[in-house]
Amino acid sequence: MAVKKTTDVQRRDDADAPVLSDKLIQMFTQMAMMVPDTAGDANESILLAILGAKTWDELDDPWDTRKADALVDKDIRIDTIMRRPSDFAGGLGVYLVVQGKDMDTDEPITFTTGSMSCVGQLVGAYANGWFPLYAILRKAQRPTSKGYYPMHIEFTGQGDHVIKAEVIDQ
Repeated sequence: MAVKKTTDVQRRDDADAPVLSDKLIQMFTQMAMMVPDTAGDANESILLAILGAKTWDELDDPWDTRKADALVDKDIRIDTIMRRPSDFAGGLGVYLVVQGKDMDTDEPITFTTGSMSCVGQLVGAYANGWFPLYAILRKAQRPTSKGYYPMHIEFTGQGDHVIKAEVIDQ
């Protein structure tokens, strides 16, 4: 079976989408294209996640978009990201598959994000070669007018320099 390689980032139009300049979209697209596309190893990653399930509830983990919500306010290490095309109206045209580790449990984590802030932060970090990163996912207390809760990443360390969340929160 042939796998289609994603070679472009296609931003979806939406009347309510934030207005971003063509220059900014071009800059983002160039940086986003540096991030590897998951198309080549997506099937292997999905099967590995299924075979690694420790409970029946983990059998749908490869498709569970709520994983990021479960990681809000937790110390995590982000090791790598992979790019996937997104058809979310008004979005950046990509979402990211993020892999790393829960620093409290030592368990590997994988989650997806299409948040404009998170995607921008992670693409910028990838383009600059800053992985691994230590971080805490943060979620807004109030929803947007469309009911979404914006997320961003609070970085707490890079490489060998780690600061735990308990220290930051004091």
